Amino acid sequence: MRRSPLVLAVLAAAVVLAAAGASAYWVLMHPANPLTSLFRGKVSETEARVITGPYPMRADLEKLRGAGVETIVSLLDPAIPYEGALLEIERKDAAELGLRFHNFPMGSILGQRFGGGYDRNAAGAAEAIKSSTGKVYVHCYLGMHRIKVVRALMDGSGEASSAYLRSGERAAEARALDRAQALFENGRFEEALSALSVIKKPEAPALLLRGWSQYRAGRVAPAREAFTAALKADASLVDARAGLGYCALREGDEKRALTEFSAVLEARPDDSSALFGLGLTRKRQGRAQEAAALFERVLAKDPANREAREALDASGSRP
Repeated sequence: MRRSPLVLAVLAAAVVLAAAGASAYWVLMHPANPLTSLFRGKVSETEARVITGPYPMRADLEKLRGAGVETIVSLLDPAIPYEGALLEIERKDAAELGLRFHNFPMGSILGQRFGGGYDRNAAGAAEAIKSSTGKVYVHCYLGMHRIKVVRALMDGSGEASSAYLRSGERAAEARALDRAQALFENGRFEEALSALSVIKKPEAPALLLRGWSQYRAGRVAPAREAFTAALKADASLVDARAGLGYCALREGDEKRALTEFSAVLEARPDDSSALFGLGLTRKRQGRAQEAAALFERVLAKDPANREAREALDASGSRP
């Protein structure tokens, strides 16, 4: 059947619009493309505890993990079609790389807000960052607008900061966690535990820090209890499994230690703490060569690791 010129013109226009729409969607789904790169923000200083920037591709996540990042906080909104698709990719990549992942949707396109919950989720993101242990990477799509709102909340200068930072029990608890972390890193374990005691309903990060503080203070039973509670609060928290592995070693349970350290290494194959713990386990089992090889792997990543060096020297075997 012959079509009229008008019908043909309409069909041609539809094809052009569909192609343009498909091209636009492809561009949005590939944030590192040359066009979008002109507008993307840069990743901030990677030596900082909180790093900000644009949506990370898989290679970016690998680099961030190499720089010590343990947690990803995404501000993408799944209600935006391309952001929802990118979120699923990022969530999968983060899980495969052993990174903790949190999403606090903040509906925004080029700085223009829409949808509900923007301020609430911004405060939630700031709180999650403040209460997390280790390095955090927080991002929106371009790394230019939404992260500034969250950063302002953390600095106490944002719109909702009075509700989050300037007053309230949760703000005090976030500061207590920061103080406890600093005390722990300086070897002041009893003081770290004292700082943590003000947190009435501790979440996974506080429970994890309590576990390590108890362990370093030489109290295995309460350490194991804290690690177990942390894992119950967040099943993906492999650091808690490493803690349980060390507790098992202290209690002479090599089989349980092997299970825990192996689980950590399945999620994070280069985790120094789990490699060292597995080395100690193999040494206890009389498998000196395997132990030495594991200690060598730790030292290859961290040549200044005194415990691994001493353990290797004491193993009496070189790989």
